[in-house]
Amino acid sequence: MEPIRNSNNGYQILFIIYMIFGSLFITNLFIEVVINTFDKEKKLIDRNDRLTSFQKEWIRLQLKCYDVSPVAKISSDFVLREYCIKIV
Repeated sequence: MEPIRNSNNGYQILFIIYMIFGSLFITNLFIEVVINTFDKEKKLIDRNDRLTSFQKEWIRLQLKCYDVSPVAKISSDFVLREYCIKIV
């Protein structure tokens, strides 16, 4: 009365599924650690920890200057020239 070796194929399929999901789980954990580390480093770079308050204010001012665009208002006495200006 000994058990028959390899008589149940269900355990083989269960083991294969277990290995696939286990490897995906470990891979997912590894990728999560890499992404979290990358996000931490990115936040350190974006915050500019080593800048003084004056330097941070200067950077904010420069960013505001990049957002502003000039507005030119050109007017003319001639109707045709005014129409051409509006087209352009």
